[in-house]
Amino acid sequence: MIEKKIDLQNSSATRLLILPVWLIAIYAIGCLITETATVCLWMVNAFFLFVLLDPIAEFLKKKKWSTTLSALFVILVATGLIVLVTCILGSLFSGVYQELDQSKKIFSEVLDSLNNSWTSWNTKITNLVPGTSTPHSNISKVEIVQTTPFGGEIGGTIIHGLGSAATVFTFILLVPVLAFFLLVERDGLGKIFTKAYNNPETAGNTWKKIVRSTKSFFLGNLILAAITYPIFALLFYFFAVPSIFTTAALATFFNIIPFAGAVLSGILPAIGLYTQTQTIGGPLIIYGLCVAIHFFIADFITPKILGSQVNINATTSTIALIVWGELWGGVGLILAIPITSVIKILFESSDYFWLQWIAGLMSADMDEALRIPGQETES
Repeated sequence: MIEKKIDLQNSSATRLLILPVWLIAIYAIGCLITETATVCLWMVNAFFLFVLLDPIAEFLKKKKWSTTLSALFVILVATGLIVLVTCILGSLFSGVYQELDQSKKIFSEVLDSLNNSWTSWNTKITNLVPGTSTPHSNISKVEIVQTTPFGGEIGGTIIHGLGSAATVFTFILLVPVLAFFLLVERDGLGKIFTKAYNNPETAGNTWKKIVRSTKSFFLGNLILAAITYPIFALLFYFFAVPSIFTTAALATFFNIIPFAGAVLSGILPAIGLYTQTQTIGGPLIIYGLCVAIHFFIADFITPKILGSQVNINATTSTIALIVWGELWGGVGLILAIPITSVIKILFESSDYFWLQWIAGLMSADMDEALRIPGQETES
């Protein structure tokens, strides 16, 4: 009896120590991810490319293709498509920087005018109050010159995690290379992954869930972009927004971001329309319509396309956007949901109950995720 009590006490003490140890480990991992953002982004993007191409490579292997040949074929095709899309987007966005720079200058002039008006009104109101006076002083105007329209905090947020142009080029080049090696060594990596679970069937089901979730997110959002782009283009054409196709492409891109897309998708067209018309009514209308389009897509079309494969609730999605956006900037906002989905799948297939509990908190259907005992039998 004494030995059993000692064992229970030791197990209870161990359980109490597990949580702070894991919290310290998570904090250390977060610091590492922040400091090595470029390397982590490279590996994460290569992993997702591998996950997307793995079913195609496996299909070719069943058709008697060799492992290396099937991996090389799918990587070359995927790389060619990425380069083609990049060239098309580059040609569409060639003039957007000049337009944004011009819009920024006009917007700065408007802000200066509002600031001067506010100072004048404040002076008049102060002078009307007996016994008060406003000392007049010369205020020197400081003009901040930025080399790109995405300067300051916005620019830092967008390019955060990528670094210089050379780093971006290396990043784009090495992602397919790493994905190729992952495809070639897929069978060996699968055996290692299976060793992480006591039941090989659990490992197989976990990998299938990761593939389904990743495919559903990326291909689903590609379909959503194909649906949303013409809607934005027609809307901007009706309101005569400058650079219709470029602005529509940017609005479509921002619209993919959950929740934050409602705010981001309408900013550029509203600013572009304002700099052209110098009126506030049209920009407010077009901004409201962009927000309405985002929520319509999110509430009615996205669930039908993505289904229940990305099974993450709104609270977890919001936290994921904040965390990964802070760590990796704009790229983190795009990858936040698929990364969090993979983490959730790994947690719910774990043998540790507290990891399953965290996965249940992340799930859109918490009762099903936690498998509450006796709930199925209740009337």
